[in-house]
Amino acid sequence: SECPLGIQYDFDEKGKMIKETDLDEPYKLTIEDILQFLKKNNANFERYYSINRSFDEATKKGTWSLDYFGAYKNKQGNYLIEIDDKTNEIQYVAKITGKEGEKEILKNTKKETLLIDEDNSKKNNTLIIIILLFLALFLLLGAVLYKYKTSLFITS
Repeated sequence: SECPLGIQYDFDEKGKMIKETDLDEPYKLTIEDILQFLKKNNANFERYYSINRSFDEATKKGTWSLDYFGAYKNKQGNYLIEIDDKTNEIQYVAKITGKEGEKEILKNTKKETLLIDEDNSKKNNTLIIIILLFLALFLLLGAVLYKYKTSLFITS
């Protein structure tokens, strides 16, 4: 898993710094906030934990994704948690219940975005275009066959 933090420096081939990017800039929460949350929930850092974060430029929304063995609401287990960076609210909690990744969703307040509907709309539009292309091809083929049959009858 990857959770780039801090300042990223880019250099040209001569070793001169050409760009400096603050990877923490779009986020309200810090890694220290997340580690404090994990410690508060008795995360077993020796056993397993994963911290990831993502930032959607389109929606300007940051999300922290945690996977750890510890506690949630005083119940021990392996948990997957997503935290909204802007509101600091826990949006999703799942407890892993099996070796094959089976899980029990304990909380899910994530809002579905319109992107899902847009994807379905794009699929529907693609299907309509394909159907229209087949119809056009069928009509063209019919016109060619009609002209060919007509010319056969005239010449013979």
